[in-house]
Amino acid sequence: MKTIDFKNRPLLVFFASFLLMLGIGAGTAMSKVSAGDVSSAYITSASVYKTSNHQTDNFDPYDDLTVRWNFAIPKGAGIAVDQPITVVVPDVFQVPNSLDFQIHEQNGDVIANAHLDKNTREITVHFTSDSAATDVNRALSGYFEINSNWDLSKISFNTKNTINWQLDHSIIPGASTDVYINQGNAPDKTEVLSKFGWFDLKDPTLLHWKVRINYRKQNIQNAVVVDQLDGNSTFVPDSFGSTIDSSDGEAVPVDLSKLTMDSDSKFHIDFGDINQTYVLTYESRLKSGSQASSYGNAVNLTGDNLSTQSKTMMVEKIDGGGNASVGPSTTPSIPSTTPSTPSKPSTPSTTPSTPSKPSTPSTTPSTPSKPSTPSTTPSTKTVAPTPVVKMAQPAATAQPSESKANTTVPAFAPAEIAAQPVAEVALPKTARFVSSHWQVLILTAIAVLLVGFTLILKNKKRS
Repeated sequence: MKTIDFKNRPLLVFFASFLLMLGIGAGTAMSKVSAGDVSSAYITSASVYKTSNHQTDNFDPYDDLTVRWNFAIPKGAGIAVDQPITVVVPDVFQVPNSLDFQIHEQNGDVIANAHLDKNTREITVHFTSDSAATDVNRALSGYFEINSNWDLSKISFNTKNTINWQLDHSIIPGASTDVYINQGNAPDKTEVLSKFGWFDLKDPTLLHWKVRINYRKQNIQNAVVVDQLDGNSTFVPDSFGSTIDSSDGEAVPVDLSKLTMDSDSKFHIDFGDINQTYVLTYESRLKSGSQASSYGNAVNLTGDNLSTQSKTMMVEKIDGGGNASVGPSTTPSIPSTTPSTPSKPSTPSTTPSTPSKPSTPSTTPSTPSKPSTPSTTPSTKTVAPTPVVKMAQPAATAQPSESKANTTVPAFAPAEIAAQPVAEVALPKTARFVSSHWQVLILTAIAVLLVGFTLILKNKKRS
């Protein structure tokens, strides 16, 4: 059997070590550019609250909701443009249409572009090439959010509903929120007129409307209902229906022969004398090319013995937005590896100068003050933080006011929503990158080369 000559074993060891170090260093250095989709790795929390009053616990079936995700990108991450953050909207929320929106810095600059796909229910956030998210020397924190409503087919009333945020790749895997959704409190017994509206779950151009008339069942003489859409949608002619809500809970259809279409966006119906509760339902469709963010519908009820009752309903098209705050760079400018040599202080004479003879001369000359010894040690270089850093969530950010029926909307998010607790944010393994890795790689390579050449020389001397 032929044996292997191990005379050049040191040389083989050298080359193997060199190739190994190159592989490790290159893999580390390239991790940033080969990371791909960082998914939800930087999501620190998710929440839902009522848009009208920012309540986060008890909800009603037809509440307008704001769904928010907070994120924090630590210093050192350096997200690339092709590394999006992706989250999935839980199925308890309606997603009737796709949506594009932007995330802004505090100065108004666009820091990221986001897209919601109604088919996959995914929100994908792409940071811009010049945003702070791509800067490894800065930290970035903020949020993005959408407006939505409950999908009534996916929730249970008067019991606990658990929202699974599907953030298994984040720092909060398995995150969930428990909410309680009331089936709906009985209307006020004195209610005369109320109105509801919502988008169709399958057709984002179709709106559903509902008007409840005379819930208190008073005698109204010559009751007339007039309904007027804003200029962004038109009625669907064959969608009108009306029922009487009787005391036994059964709905009785009503003859709509007295309904008159005044235009494609206005109608009136003469009910005559009534003493029962009526429910009127119908639909409208968005005008072609309409880009409005909300769609309105106003209804009036008049009667000979009744003061005019009016309600206006605004249905919000699903929308989104977000803000981010950029942390200051915590990496100081790299000092010279060789500190500047401080100027040499003048050495005081060991023999003090003979003072001029005073009237009463001192027998011992005063010892000159010892000059301050300059520090020969350069100022300590600030050490870059470890890959795990504490990120504070963004402060409360002004929300766009929304026009709601008989509702005043607070302009700011509540403290419990905006001021999230400090979270431990770890860089994903696929995104860890610091420039010092290249320095370590180069120094290691040089050391391996020196060791290798030394072994080669020794091997030659022996042979």
